[in-house]
Amino acid sequence: MRFIFGCLGTCAVLVFANFAGASEEDSFVTSNLISVVYHELGHAVIDTMQVPIFGQEEDAAEVFSILLIDEIFEPESANIIAYDAAFGFHAEAQETTPAFWDVHGPDEQRYYNLVCIFYSANPDLREELAQELRLPEERAISCAEEYELVIDSWGGVLQDMEEGTGKLRLIGPSSDPM
Repeated sequence: MRFIFGCLGTCAVLVFANFAGASEEDSFVTSNLISVVYHELGHAVIDTMQVPIFGQEEDAAEVFSILLIDEIFEPESANIIAYDAAFGFHAEAQETTPAFWDVHGPDEQRYYNLVCIFYSANPDLREELAQELRLPEERAISCAEEYELVIDSWGGVLQDMEEGTGKLRLIGPSSDPM
């Protein structure tokens, strides 16, 4: 199981690296694919590690995805992936009517949640990104607190994975998969 999760992370990094110089469309698709894979990986982690979730599991998986993107990728690549993933939600919000009965939150809300959490992981470096993605100032003010809650919730799980002390192990492209 550890090897499978490690391979998923490594494969996503390698796929993105191979798209250097790719068209904007290819980059957008690749970024969203990575975001979705990490989101689904979040569900697997929640299930396998029996992570208690208070609220919607979809939101927790979304947060897991953006945390992995921030943690695994170099800053420039992480910015591109987060930017494209956010615009994936934005595009969906423009084309669909929110289904308030769905287990996923409305796409526009998912957009702002992603931007808020990603921005607050490194606000000094991502101020311009937050402005470009039109994160409202009244929301940006609370992003640091939201990020602290995210870290309080996921930090221990990710640390256990990284240290190999939990049921799963988080490994990157330079890590030994065994």
